[in-house]
Amino acid sequence: MMPTLLPITEAQTVLTDETDFTTITNDAFLTAIFGTTFDVERPLVCRIAGAPENKGWSPQPWPCDTSDAALNWYTAPAMFVPNDQGRYRAQKRLGRGVHAVMLDDIGTKVPAARLAACPPTWLIETSPGNFQAGYIFAAPVDDHKQAEALKDALIEAGLCDNGATGATARWMRLPVAINGKAKYGEPPPPCRLTQWNPALRYTIDQIIEGLELTPSQPAR
Repeated sequence: MMPTLLPITEAQTVLTDETDFTTITNDAFLTAIFGTTFDVERPLVCRIAGAPENKGWSPQPWPCDTSDAALNWYTAPAMFVPNDQGRYRAQKRLGRGVHAVMLDDIGTKVPAARLAACPPTWLIETSPGNFQAGYIFAAPVDDHKQAEALKDALIEAGLCDNGATGATARWMRLPVAINGKAKYGEPPPPCRLTQWNPALRYTIDQIIEGLELTPSQPAR
């Protein structure tokens, strides 16, 4: 049985007076995805001041301070172990369990109604009228081939940019942040969480069924 949530007709109208998610911090958002108990495997975050184009992406393990809303903030969908030098890097070979998958350009290139049969766990307005949608997995996906097959199917269905490959180390935005890309000018637009239901979690098969995808290999 598919999880249920109120259907989305227009992403721009998801946020109402009764559903104000401005109190959801980046830490609360990350906790819902990854939990709170960690050993050597850790979630990663990345912060960038100003325009992120052509800047170095230096991840750091979370928990850490993610409260500065004047920065670009990102996280990756998987947990990671440090490399041989003891440093955390957002590299596929260092990735472990994948906890979520992200869709982009909802509201601009993809109509929000396309997700009505499979409501996302979250929607973040990352620039005016443009949203990222995320689905938390019911359990971490340790088989990276399955996670990659799902991401490939989302791209094939036009629900992700062709360049947005990678189910493990692909950066996705956090809600308390700015979008500092130069094309948006000054002041940079803030990101805005417009839908948040952390209890809504999916298996890969449920996402494939709900979004009517054609997987590149059988999901399990």
